[in-house]
Amino acid sequence: KETFYEIVKDEVSVSEKIHEIFHIMVKRPIVYFLKLFDKAKSKIEIIATFLALLELIRMKEIMIKQDRVFGDIKIIRNTERIAPPKIEGSVKG
Repeated sequence: KETFYEIVKDEVSVSEKIHEIFHIMVKRPIVYFLKLFDKAKSKIEIIATFLALLELIRMKEIMIKQDRVFGDIKIIRNTERIAPPKIEGSVKG
């Protein structure tokens, strides 16, 4: 007897990841960058999570902070939804 296995493709959208991250940030106003990727099951999910972070930054819902070079990256909920201060020498987009 042959055994057949079904492969289920797990679809992950950027908008789902945006909602997921936002709900995490409501519970915990500071989250470490790498923690968001701990439960990722695929490369696609990692990419969707990263794109969701970029979109949340663009929407000014979160801010990113790194205290030292190669240090942990903190994701901070922007409760005031204000633009973060400009840093001299930064690339303007």
